[in-house]
Amino acid sequence: MQSVFITSAYGQACYLAALLITCAPGVVRQLLLRFIFTYVADLKGQDIFDSTVMGSRSEFGLTVASNGEGTNHALAGNHFVLGGGISGGTIFNDFSESLLEGNDLDAGHGRLIPKYPLEGVMAPIAEWMGADPSSGNASVFPKLANFSSSEHIIDKTKLFNNYYLV
Repeated sequence: MQSVFITSAYGQACYLAALLITCAPGVVRQLLLRFIFTYVADLKGQDIFDSTVMGSRSEFGLTVASNGEGTNHALAGNHFVLGGGISGGTIFNDFSESLLEGNDLDAGHGRLIPKYPLEGVMAPIAEWMGADPSSGNASVFPKLANFSSSEHIIDKTKLFNNYYLV
């Protein structure tokens, strides 16, 4: 049986993955990094890091165009996943070639449409946690059938280096 803990942070100009990249103020980024490093150290101290996954979820539909004080949230679906069983140091999929207004993924006014769905990273994590892939994950991921599993969904054995050990 796997446990799930969900936490969220509201009121920040840029969330999770964005904090680790560039757009958040240094203080907020340092707080997030300190939390992650402390959490990882605690998990390792309990000898459960290899059976733990931590991931991000970011909002979609806001704009990377300036709001006068920086970006207005969106990152077009960039996420991070970490854990002792994760194939670390790997970038799955790819980044947008351009963040400029008018690029191929721009839905207008700097709102970028993600090339890859949130399900792309969350479906293999759910499967690792015991979700039955033969059920199509319809109750967990109702939109999963809209995406090509070979193009849009990260293969669980590539995301996890210890998939069969957990």
